[in-house]
Amino acid sequence: MINKKTFMPGFRDKIFKNTGNWLPLKETTPFFNAFMEELTEHILKKEDLKLVEFGTFKIKHRAARKGINPKTKESITIPAHDAIVFKASEKLSEKINKPTGRK
Repeated sequence: MINKKTFMPGFRDKIFKNTGNWLPLKETTPFFNAFMEELTEHILKKEDLKLVEFGTFKIKHRAARKGINPKTKESITIPAHDAIVFKASEKLSEKINKPTGRK
């Protein structure tokens, strides 16, 4: 799994490729943090967020339901809650499912 530390060099390279501006990692990180902060703010407001060619984030309400504790086999009520749902765009889905010749 990739984490922020391993993600950031590639992110910086994409900024350079798209803008021609080379930034040290310590200057690239605030751009990424601002993007994540903005994304989070819209999700917390329960607004659908569509990123063209990537996908859509939505908040979906999950009703309370019955469940079973797997350890004790006791019947429990799982409370109602909101969940983040992501649906990949058609373009991203095509890229993910494109044959690569790998097995």
